[in-house]
Formats: sequence, C-alpha cells, structure tokens
Amino acid sequence: MLAYLKEGYTTDQTKPAVEAAIDHVGLSKGYGFRIFKETYGISPREYLSKLKVNEAKKLLLKPGYAS
Repeated sequence: MLAYLKEGYTTDQTKPAVEAAIDHVGLSKGYGFRIFKETYGISPREYLSKLKVNEAKKLLLKPGYAS
C-alpha cells in the first residue's frame, strides 16, 4: 500500500488516493487506516501530506523553478 500511495496510483478517480490504495490491497477502509497507523506511526493522510511537502521542498531547491 505504501508504494501505491507514494507513486500516486489510483484507478478510481472518485475516491481519494488513500481510500483507493486501501481498496487496492483489499482491506476495509477502517482496518486499512488502523493497520497503516500501527505500522508507520502516522495516518495515511499524514503520510501523503508529508510526501507533498517534501516534493515541494525539492522543487523549490531546483535552480530557476521558484522564480
């Protein structure tokens, strides 16, 4: 599920990426959220937020990108 979230894959555009990732691995929404948080210490949504912030930081460090 982590790779699915990180790569941004979603087959169902009507669902948020987190829910689509949980569906992709065949778990119920509640169970998927609970297992993710127990395993990684943060919720899937927090993980996605951190990924977005880190990607933005990388882009801002590229010469000429932030201009």
